Amino acid sequence: MNAIAADTSFYSCIICYLQNEDCLYHFLDCYNFYVGNRLLEEIPYHKINESIFKSKIQHTTKYEYIQLMLPVLDRNEKHVFDGEYEAIGIAHFLQKEEKLKYLIIDEKIARNFVKRVFSHLTPYLHGTIGFIEHCCCTDEYISTQSAIRLLEHIKELTKTADKNSRPCSMDKKNYLKIIEPTIKRIREFEDGRL
Repeated sequence: MNAIAADTSFYSCIICYLQNEDCLYHFLDCYNFYVGNRLLEEIPYHKINESIFKSKIQHTTKYEYIQLMLPVLDRNEKHVFDGEYEAIGIAHFLQKEEKLKYLIIDEKIARNFVKRVFSHLTPYLHGTIGFIEHCCCTDEYISTQSAIRLLEHIKELTKTADKNSRPCSMDKKNYLKIIEPTIKRIREFEDGRL
C-alpha cells in the first residue's frame, strides 16, 4: 500500500515553482506514483528529464479513468478532462485493489468533488502541503528540515502569487491557514523525537 495518484498541480509545484527535480525524483523513488495519459499530457517536461521521469512512474492505461467521472461531473465543460479527475479515477481503482496510500489534489473544487461523490477516498485525500507533512512525519521519507524548507519556499512563492500563478493552488490568504500550522506540526514532531 504505497501507491499515489496525484494531480498535475503536485508535479507543477515541485517542477515549476520549487524547481527541485531532485526532490521530485526522491518522492518518485519512495512511492509508486500512478499516472494516466491525460496527466502525462499536462506535466511540464520542458523543466525535467522526461525519460528519467517516465522510468520512475507507473504509467497506467488499463482504463480511460476520466470516463468514471463523466456521469457525475457537474463542472464547466472545459474542465471535464482536467488531470485531477483522471487522478481521482486512478485513486478509485487503486483503493479497490487496496494499494492506495495518498490521493494528492490541491484544487478546491476537485477536492470537494472527491468528498461529495467519492467519499471513500477522503481518508487518502491530501494536498501537496499535507503530503509533504505525511512524507516527513508519518512515513519519514524526508527529514523535518527538508520538509520545513520546502514549505517555507512554497510560502514565499505564495506571497507573490497571482491568480494565474499559484503554487499548490495556494493563494495569499490560505498560506497562513494551511502552511503555517503544518510547519508548526512538523516542528512539534521533530521536538517529540529529540
